[in-house]
Parts: sequence; C-alpha cells; structure tokens
Amino acid sequence: MLNRVLKDKLYCGLDIGANKLKVGLVQLKDGEPEILGAYEHPVHGFKDSCVHDLNEFSECIHQVMTELAAKTGVHVKDIEVGLDGNLVKIRKTSAAIPLVDRGNKVIAAGDVRKLNKQARLLGVKMEEEVLHEMPQTYLIDDINAAANPVGLYGRKLAVQSLMVVSDVDKAKNIIKSINHAGYEVRHIFFGSYACSHLLLTPDQRRNGCVLIDIGATVTSILVFHEGIIKYVHAIPIGGQQLTKDIALRLKLNFELAEEIKRSYATAVSSQIQEEEVLVKRDNAYIPIKHGEIYQAISDRLDSLIGQIDDSIRASNLYEYVGSGIRITGGGALLPGLIERIEEKTRLEVSLAQIQQLTPRNVSNAAVFATAVSCAHRGWQFQDQGQMTAQQHVDWGRRLINKVKELYFEYF
Repeated sequence: MLNRVLKDKLYCGLDIGANKLKVGLVQLKDGEPEILGAYEHPVHGFKDSCVHDLNEFSECIHQVMTELAAKTGVHVKDIEVGLDGNLVKIRKTSAAIPLVDRGNKVIAAGDVRKLNKQARLLGVKMEEEVLHEMPQTYLIDDINAAANPVGLYGRKLAVQSLMVVSDVDKAKNIIKSINHAGYEVRHIFFGSYACSHLLLTPDQRRNGCVLIDIGATVTSILVFHEGIIKYVHAIPIGGQQLTKDIALRLKLNFELAEEIKRSYATAVSSQIQEEEVLVKRDNAYIPIKHGEIYQAISDRLDSLIGQIDDSIRASNLYEYVGSGIRITGGGALLPGLIERIEEKTRLEVSLAQIQQLTPRNVSNAAVFATAVSCAHRGWQFQDQGQMTAQQHVDWGRRLINKVKELYFEYF
C-alpha cells in the first residue's frame, strides 16, 4: 500500500512556519486536482526565519513527510515550498525603456520582456532572489495606461510592478535542508500569494477582495482588484505573539499557553465564560478565569485589528473592495475575530474556503491552506509548462510570431 505507484500525478506543498511544518498532498485525477491529505509536525532547528541546525531541521522535514506518506499511502520526491512571514519582502519597482528614436512602433512581446527584466534588475538587491513579479500597469508614452500593451503603438514604455523577494542564503539553506531530508524542491512560492489562487475566485479578485493570512509571527494583507494583486502589506503580529502574551501574564510555559489559547481564548468579551480553567503549574493545579485569558491578549488583538483596518485603507482601494474580506491561517480560527474585523473595517468578513479542488474533508482547512495551495500552484505551473512544451513543438507558429515581432521592430 505504502509503495504503490500512482498513474496520476502528485503535488506536495510544504509550509514552513515558525512553530510547525505543514504539508498538503494534491493528486491530479482524471485531469482534476484532489486533496489526498494534510499533516503537521513541530519544527526544530529553524529559528528566527533561519536554519539553525541542518540535521535537526532536515529530520523534522523527513518526519512530517513520512507521516504524510503513512496517512495517504503514497510517497513523493518533489516538493513545492511556501515561504511567509519574515522570509519574504514586498517591494515596489518601476522602469521605462525607449522604443524608437523617432516616430512610433507596435509594441511586441519582446519589448515587454525587456522592460520587465529592467524593472527586476532595478528592484532586487544582490543578496535577494525574486519569487514573484507582479506587473501592476504599463504606461505608454507617459499617458496611456494598459494592462497588456502588446500590439499598441508607442515610443516609450514604462511599468510599475510589485516584487516578492527572499534572502538568497536563507532560501538556499532551506533547499539544502530539504535535499538533506531526501527530497527535491520544484518551486518556491510566497505562501499567502499562492493561497490567493486557491482561496479566492476570479470574480472576487476582479470585483475587489482582501485576503488576510494570519500566521505565527506575521499577518499578510493582500488586496486584489481588476483581477490582479494591487497591494501587499505585512503586519508583524501573529498567533505566536498572542501565545507569548498568555504565557507572560499567566506565568505558563509556551506549550501550555498555546493549548489554552486554542481551547479557551476569544476575541470578544461577550464570549467570556464564567467557569474557571484548571491548569497544572509546578506540582499543583491552579484556577484561571476566562477573563484573564481575554485580558492577556486584548491589547495585542486591538493593535492587530487596528493595523488591518489601517492597511486596507492605506491601499487606497477600500472603496473597491466589493467582495469583502477573506481570512485564513491558524490565527483566523480564534473565536470572535471575524466579527471584530468586520466591526472595525465595516466590510463583510468570512473564513476563506478552499476553491477549485475536488471536495475532501480536511480538518482545520485554514491551518493547511498554504501547504495545499502551494501543492495546487505547483500543479498549475506544471500545467503551464506542458502547454509551453506543446507550443515549442509547434515551431511553425513560433517562427511566424518571431517574424511578426521583427517586422514591427524595424518597420
């Protein structure tokens, strides 16, 4: 059973968090992706967004993959990796290129590639690696804005882009750890951005939607409009800070504070229960009131919710958020948080649901959204790659397109 060979293709996503490794397995069955399973495991050897112990971190990766194989009955060798939190940076960049010295010309695909390359070179530092390039708008002759300038006339072409970058050495150490565990890295994604392709529908992205991904140390805000991502912001608050607040106020260790947060914490005072919680401290059990748990995290929650509202309004797209807010990540499961964000932002808020996959029950889907989304994104990239390969075989069409580009370039 464990070593069975599947004819259908498998895609595995790995979400590297501050406290947990999460994996999700997607199978392409009869041309449709289906979730086979998901699993999580505590992370060791990885601290402050860096690999601290190669062997220890690699062993964690090996263990979580082994457990996933035991749960699903299949093995994989290639992994789609999702990076979030302090492992990624978002940067704006722009560039412009002249098309001709005099007169005008028809803009070709080669011009757009040249311009995007220039924007990438201007926006990335030597120690960084580009994960995603997201052109926002193209400007022709400083006047005409276009989503796709190919085929239009112009003498000058400019672009404004968003870039997601990661530290080269940090990424290489993660890849080395995965290789050390016996696996190969196929792609690396910005996890929250990968989620958007699975958690948001095309209509939501077109009509305007906000995706909030609440991770362990960072909350990512992604604003979409007109079908593309328009704004990305990171708030340095996540579920781990709430756990630390509980641990500090109630004088508990981190593991126990995390358990209490998951079981008893709430974001609204109206949900505070009267009965007490018995917690073992040293050699005795002590009672803790639900109100104390709420008070421990209330200031941090107020700050997080306030910064979420500020971030959405700072995007200058608040009036265009027609499809409301979708939240995901482990922190999204805190009772009452959806209502608090809705009250503050005055936008419709709901827990993001996995779209486009054959239904399969996955407990705590918000927790595994990034891992499953990276696996799904890997399938999409592979599918695009197959299309490119087919186009490559069709050399006649490619030759015709090239001749057209050369004609427009010189005539």
